[in-house]
Amino acid sequence: ARQSQRSAPEAPSQPQLNTATALNANTVRETWTAPASTGGSPILDYRVYRGSTSAMPCDGTTLVSTVSASTFTFDHTGLSQATTYYVRVLAENGAGASPCAPPASATTGSAPTQPQGASASPGAT
Repeated sequence: ARQSQRSAPEAPSQPQLNTATALNANTVRETWTAPASTGGSPILDYRVYRGSTSAMPCDGTTLVSTVSASTFTFDHTGLSQATTYYVRVLAENGAGASPCAPPASATTGSAPTQPQGASASPGAT
């Protein structure tokens, strides 16, 4: 019975400790840790999702990026200020995709008030 359990890889379990932190008025950093179980097959990548409600799905409408298996952070950039965003992540191996991690949320800050005509710092775009 034991051998039959190990024969076919399964999709991994969901990534753990999904968190979101607003870095500034336009960026939310999402971080997570590897799944508890890889399903018997190496993790190939992570898919990152973003939405506007905690009930957001993990599908093509909310998919933002796919990052390598060694990546555990993603910066959601170009966001609106003073807005709450919900972020989720799933792991993928050769057998399929994990369940999506529960959503984490963060609210972007308000842009700092700058004097009219203030120049951006070097390197800023």
